[in-house]
Amino acid sequence: MNIKIKRYIFSSVILILIGIVLWSIVVDRLNLMAEKKGILQYEKGNYKSAIKYFENGLRKNNSNEYLYNNLGLCYYNLNNYDKAIFQFNNAIKLNDKFGLSYFNRGLSNFKLGNNEQAISDFRETIKLNPESIDAYYNLGLCYSQGFMGIFYDANKKFSNKEILFYKNAMECFDKVLKIDPRYALAYVGKGTAFYRFGGNHEKAKLEYHKAIDLKDEITKRWGTYVLSTIYNLTARNYIGLEDPTYLKEAAMYYEESMKLQKIGYGEWAYMLLKQYNAALAYQNKKINLIKTDEKYKEYQYIGSNYFIRGKILFLLGRYEEAKEDLNFSLSTRSPEGHGYSLAKVHRYLGKIYSKANEKETAGIEFEKAISLYTKMCESRIDDISSEGFNGRGKCYYNLGLYEKAKSDFMKVIAINEHIYPDACSRTYSLAIKNIGLTLWKKGDKENAINYLRKAIKLFYERKESYYAREIENAITNENPEDVLVLFVS
Repeated sequence: MNIKIKRYIFSSVILILIGIVLWSIVVDRLNLMAEKKGILQYEKGNYKSAIKYFENGLRKNNSNEYLYNNLGLCYYNLNNYDKAIFQFNNAIKLNDKFGLSYFNRGLSNFKLGNNEQAISDFRETIKLNPESIDAYYNLGLCYSQGFMGIFYDANKKFSNKEILFYKNAMECFDKVLKIDPRYALAYVGKGTAFYRFGGNHEKAKLEYHKAIDLKDEITKRWGTYVLSTIYNLTARNYIGLEDPTYLKEAAMYYEESMKLQKIGYGEWAYMLLKQYNAALAYQNKKINLIKTDEKYKEYQYIGSNYFIRGKILFLLGRYEEAKEDLNFSLSTRSPEGHGYSLAKVHRYLGKIYSKANEKETAGIEFEKAISLYTKMCESRIDDISSEGFNGRGKCYYNLGLYEKAKSDFMKVIAINEHIYPDACSRTYSLAIKNIGLTLWKKGDKENAINYLRKAIKLFYERKESYYAREIENAITNENPEDVLVLFVS
């Protein structure tokens, strides 16, 4: 039987790695009219219409594994991964040697977070087709999930399973490159693994640049969005290289990414450089993309981007504009997360009104923030309660209630100090720094410096030397509040 196979390759961002998705529409030798029409609709992106045609085809021939596979791909494109898996299962029941459906089921399981099942599916794909380069790559991504989520913790001790997953991921990416040295995404996979597994930024840099050297190949095979994502990853890695000269490289790669209309974090690099006007220009472009580009019409995190711009405007002393952005941020009802919360927005509004000498309004905003932070303090999850106490302590600090501020910062330390050095959250380091600032404000300079030096030690250990050096400069200049923008209390 001669089966003609049409393959469609797209790309998507999976966590912080780039995942290649192989869409495989297959054509049965019977050439059913319903199948032809379904494929036509699929190619146009009309997945619901394609489903109807494929289902019509199955009513005429329900033993056609190709139609089940195609039907599964339609559901995958509609983000209905459970239904997609159901259809891929049907295809596999009819033909347990049908590697494409194992592969596509693996992608669906990966999307659902069923990592073990995805690994099994990709391994089965490779068993049926030992040279399946896409299966090796996606298998590497699956293994990479086994040691993810730890890049803020340079002191993490990896379990035997995590170490094994790291080795397996690297073997998969190396296998891909052995088959095809121009498969640039495998270099990206290796680079991100180096970044995540112990923060080996130097090795990560080399891998990312191997990928960038193939940028024309990347654009041809996977499109400009993938290239823009690689620029983003490269920029983020430069920030982790612990050398201020690399911040300019980071900013450059974020700008390159922005040219390809990929939202990144260039403002972060510029803020670390204290180039606030450049940070504002970047953030303006970012918000303009969100407002005008069709790709971002359902973007959920618009509030956090207005908050960031409001923070930059605050640092530039443009308080009225900052207020507008922060109030708009509150009105968007954007989901909280990753440095953005309603409590933080209210706290910054309090700071702005304080600068404008509107003490009563400032007090109202700080009280709103305190109320929200207090709810976080009551959480049974240590990370959340720590953030709550730290945020509430900053509010008390801004209100001049230094004993209350110190008490909250001490609670953060009490929650976290028993897990150091095996683990050390940034919140813990920040709380120690904040106690130092509070003691300095109270006139206890000697104890303040002791806490600030302890914070310096922690930040160096966490491989966050930018923060450590800022505190060192603040001590030298005897101005402890003149610290990095991320520390502004």
